[in-house]
Amino acid sequence: MRAIHENPLKQHHSATAIHFNEKSILLTNRRRIFTGKNIKILALTIVWLTATVIFIVKPEHHLTYRYLHIPPQFNKTVSIEESSDNTRLDVHLKGAFSKASTASTLTLYAVVNNGTKRVSEYLSFSLVDASVFETTDPTHISEVITLSESLSANERADLKLSLSSNCNATFTLALAYATKPMSVEAGIGIGAAVLLGLYILIISEVVDRTFASLIVSTLSVAALALFNERPDLEEILSWVDMDTLMLLFGMMILVAITSETGFFDYMAVFVFKKTKGRTWPLICSLSIVSMVSALVLDSVSTVLLMTPVIIRLCEVTNLDPVQVLTIMILAVNIGSTASPVGNPPNVMIINHAFIKESGIGFLDFVLHILPGVLILTVQSFMHLRYFTFRQMATLQNAEPLEVSTIKHELKMWRNTERSISAISKFDDISRSVIQSRVLLLNEALERELQNSHEGTELRNVSYYLSGHARARALESRVFDPKDNGETMDEDDALEQLTRRLEELYPIKNRELLIQCGIAFFVVICFFFLHAVPYFENLSLGWASLLGVCLLLIISNNNDDFKTSLLMVEWSSLLFFATLYVLMESLTKIGLIQFVGNQMSKLVEMASTDSRHTAAVLLVLWVSTIISAFLDNIPLTSMMTKVVATLSTSLNLPPGPMVWALAFGCGIGGNGTLIASSSNLVCIGVAEQHGYKFSFLNFMKIGLPLLLTNGLVVSLYLYLHVLLEWYN
Repeated sequence: MRAIHENPLKQHHSATAIHFNEKSILLTNRRRIFTGKNIKILALTIVWLTATVIFIVKPEHHLTYRYLHIPPQFNKTVSIEESSDNTRLDVHLKGAFSKASTASTLTLYAVVNNGTKRVSEYLSFSLVDASVFETTDPTHISEVITLSESLSANERADLKLSLSSNCNATFTLALAYATKPMSVEAGIGIGAAVLLGLYILIISEVVDRTFASLIVSTLSVAALALFNERPDLEEILSWVDMDTLMLLFGMMILVAITSETGFFDYMAVFVFKKTKGRTWPLICSLSIVSMVSALVLDSVSTVLLMTPVIIRLCEVTNLDPVQVLTIMILAVNIGSTASPVGNPPNVMIINHAFIKESGIGFLDFVLHILPGVLILTVQSFMHLRYFTFRQMATLQNAEPLEVSTIKHELKMWRNTERSISAISKFDDISRSVIQSRVLLLNEALERELQNSHEGTELRNVSYYLSGHARARALESRVFDPKDNGETMDEDDALEQLTRRLEELYPIKNRELLIQCGIAFFVVICFFFLHAVPYFENLSLGWASLLGVCLLLIISNNNDDFKTSLLMVEWSSLLFFATLYVLMESLTKIGLIQFVGNQMSKLVEMASTDSRHTAAVLLVLWVSTIISAFLDNIPLTSMMTKVVATLSTSLNLPPGPMVWALAFGCGIGGNGTLIASSSNLVCIGVAEQHGYKFSFLNFMKIGLPLLLTNGLVVSLYLYLHVLLEWYN
């Protein structure tokens, strides 16, 4: 009663105060947003301006090669024409060099005083057999020679390179040099800063991930230009792995056309039926299938095939697709480690000349790594189930099925609207049609939210758009088709629900499905033939592209090729390309080589008895940690050289170090979102379906698993050393 007789003027003042406070809060939030936006624009403008000035001032770096003929048992000297106070000399060689160790070698070092005084260390390079000098493709070698710091000005003016060969034939090579190579210390600092900048942009999500990679990769090339190492456009394009981009391009089109048949919907219902709708058995089944597929095919192909099925299954069962795809990625990265062809680093390891000479073959690789992968599989599933996902509700969408479906459809339509240009009148008509669809979806969303708030049964947006209701949320697996408030027995409810899902998601186009099946069969056959002699020229990228061409031909869909191109996630392809440029720039800066050199020094510091154990554990953890943040391709290239050096110089068995490198590059892919090719492929396919990964959320799941995997593998490899199980 007292509230009724309160002073109206007082109520008015209270309402005015509340309104004023709300307005103040709104203005404060707007100021914060505006300030943050200005800071972002200012920071990116500074980065752009810095790169622009460097590109204007610094020209492209072109090496001038001279051809030399070195007779047997003869010292050839080459004068260094440019004078420099630098103590380092960057030398580039092209010739018939051998990746394997041979008896024929070329020796290179720096001399002064007419060749009488040596002022650098010896560099030795293996040569192919003299009988095939003229028919062998030239191999490029780049090395940095460290000169003596006590050189006088007169000696620097007389600096020469001395080259000699112990083979019994004249050896021809091309030689180029740079007297002002990049400073190691400065290069490492700038490389680390550039890499840190990429992770800050991706983690903070202040800009799009692809745009962040484009900006940072441009800055990395500018860093090379700053040290007079600016590459030309042709060299930059050679850094991009076009085969991987072709593989992604082709598989995106194949998967998109196959999705029109309803195959992925059908497979989602099939998996749901076999697992009886239980969340964890369903996820384990999908993960095990993905692991086995990664063993047979490879990690990238497996992710391309499995991601659409998992997304459709999650949409049917109201699971969070991003969470389930994350588990699948973790499983694929672990499973692909057991196969020499399961991922790109393993292919590089098994084909390395030193590893081949050590007698480590395909069977040895599988025999030593597969037991460890099986142990990791059990440990990983236990870690995920009892540590990461203790509550199965965390795998479910927080919102009811129908609400999340409408929101997802709204997001897809809005993305489509943004992708339409305003060039023609037809584009304006298309945009207006999409806007009408968005309005209809917004109305449906409001009704669903209201019904959800009132506790009534929710219905899918398809009820409003196409006249039938979709399946209810399936987690409880109790369904009443009559909506009379009665519940059914759990098994009967599951059977009834499965039949309803089968009715809602049949195969839509069987003829097109058969045609897609033929194309996929041909592509998979090409994948297998890639490892067979005489077929290795047919790369995975060409296999994928030929499969697309075959499907467009037999489906008679080639007349509308523009529609097929719209199915490609071009942003993901650009993200891949810019990452390749960034990682190659960091490699040239010397960041990865610096890590390898420091690791070699640490192993040499260990006592003789514990040196092998120290080498194995260092290889494992260095490769694991670095591959979690950097591309594992250049890392593998560097680490195989480190393994070869440690094995020969310290007389250590190479086997356990090779297994450690394979394990490190495999489980390291689970550390961050951009740590492996399969992670990036999954991101691209998921974004094609309208789902976006969060860098931090992935790292919260993957990084703890990486650490526990590393501990398990450390124990497994320690047993290798302890039991001397080398071959």
